Amino acid sequence: VAMVLDEVDEGVTEHLSDVAHGLGLPPDPSAPSWPSRAGIGRPPLKPRRLETRLMTLLGAGFGLGVALTLSRLFADLAPGLTVVGAVVCALVGVAVTVWLVNTRGLLHDRAVMDRWVGEVVAGLRATADQLVATRVLAAEMAMTSALNHQIEAHGARTAERVRAIDAELREHAD
Repeated sequence: VAMVLDEVDEGVTEHLSDVAHGLGLPPDPSAPSWPSRAGIGRPPLKPRRLETRLMTLLGAGFGLGVALTLSRLFADLAPGLTVVGAVVCALVGVAVTVWLVNTRGLLHDRAVMDRWVGEVVAGLRATADQLVATRVLAAEMAMTSALNHQIEAHGARTAERVRAIDAELREHAD
């Protein structure tokens, strides 16, 4: 976020300097500085004890169903290895349970992170918009003031030259 805001600051400064140069004005040295950037907190990942217990219970039921299905299939294929098949199927059921609980936890954490990133980006956009608008408004006021001073000085020089020419014309007329 800090890098993006620094890049936006450099872009705004460069663009405003180009505009000032195009108008024949010096770049505005009194450009407001970017405010201090508040640190972005960590994503709100919290322990999910109750959810983990529920997912363990549901995963155990699912794993038990997988283990029973595999044991029946294995018992029909190799009737002499029923005990080994039951142990293997129980291990597969436990593995499915662990996989299901971990996958659900990862999906939950991913959803929390996705929301957090969306909030950070929205905050970044709002901050950048506000800072750019502030810089452009300050530059516009400074450039308008400088242009008005240039116009007044040019008008005064022109009026002085007209008076001098008018005085010469009077001298020649007399």
